[in-house]
Amino acid sequence: IQIMQRQVLAGLFNKTLLIFFAIVFLLLLFAGRLSSRLIKLNRETTEAIDEYGKVQRNIVASHAGDEIGELSRSFSNMLERLQQYHHYLEGMASRLSHELRTPMAMVKSSLDRLQEETTEENKRDAIQSAEQGLQRLQTILTRLTEASRLEQALQEADKQLIELNTFLQECIDGYKRIYPNQHFQLNTPQATLNYQINPDLFFQMLDKLVGNAVEFSEPGKEITINLLDKKSTIELEIINVGPALPEDMIDDLFNSMVSIRKDKSDSGPHLGLGLYVARLIAEFHNGTISARNLKEGVCMTITLPVD
Repeated sequence: IQIMQRQVLAGLFNKTLLIFFAIVFLLLLFAGRLSSRLIKLNRETTEAIDEYGKVQRNIVASHAGDEIGELSRSFSNMLERLQQYHHYLEGMASRLSHELRTPMAMVKSSLDRLQEETTEENKRDAIQSAEQGLQRLQTILTRLTEASRLEQALQEADKQLIELNTFLQECIDGYKRIYPNQHFQLNTPQATLNYQINPDLFFQMLDKLVGNAVEFSEPGKEITINLLDKKSTIELEIINVGPALPEDMIDDLFNSMVSIRKDKSDSGPHLGLGLYVARLIAEFHNGTISARNLKEGVCMTITLPVD
């Protein structure tokens, strides 16, 4: 009996020892894999940004469902947004350089003329030209600060339940006075649609989209505004007949400092902030904004979710 007990105990001990070493081996293997993944993630993160803080490349996001995979996807998303911000800064510098060159040249040439001119009439013309250049510079500065002021306003803005049918009709009546040579058509459902919005911000968003539609609309063509009840969503469409959008720019159209306007010296400054401001306001209302080409024009769509 004692021999059998010792044999059973020895077998139990051997099995326990074997299981212990197997568990230790699996833990070491698991820890080694975690360590290698963390080292790889650290190396990719370090190499993704150079010594000047510029993003050189992005991290390949892991598809693993554990915490390290989630951390990898967070780093990848963070670097992507940082890269977009660098592109935004680079685009802003380039576009500002282009937009500031013309009014500064106007002011400089006007001052030079003012020193050379002898007649009062020519001096008044030079002063008027300088004032136009300064006004253009003021417009650029105003548009640059618009987005930052809007972000602060969004944090303090309140929403209220508004009847969209009546609200849009009032907006269209105002646009008819602002653009007397432009025809507008508003289509709303028979049922009244109510939604929680901030009227001032919502009007500002519509103003950006309608102004954009008027600018790109062909002469004599009508701009159509459709309010659609999709049960789970409310959609607001602004349709204009005009040139199509470049297919490769539709996804980036609502980013900051993106503009598809052709350069014109006699036109006002276009910093590519109008549609970006419209996107911020749409997101404040828990909605999305998108653009698509039609057969004979462009449709801007605001989609608002219905709880």
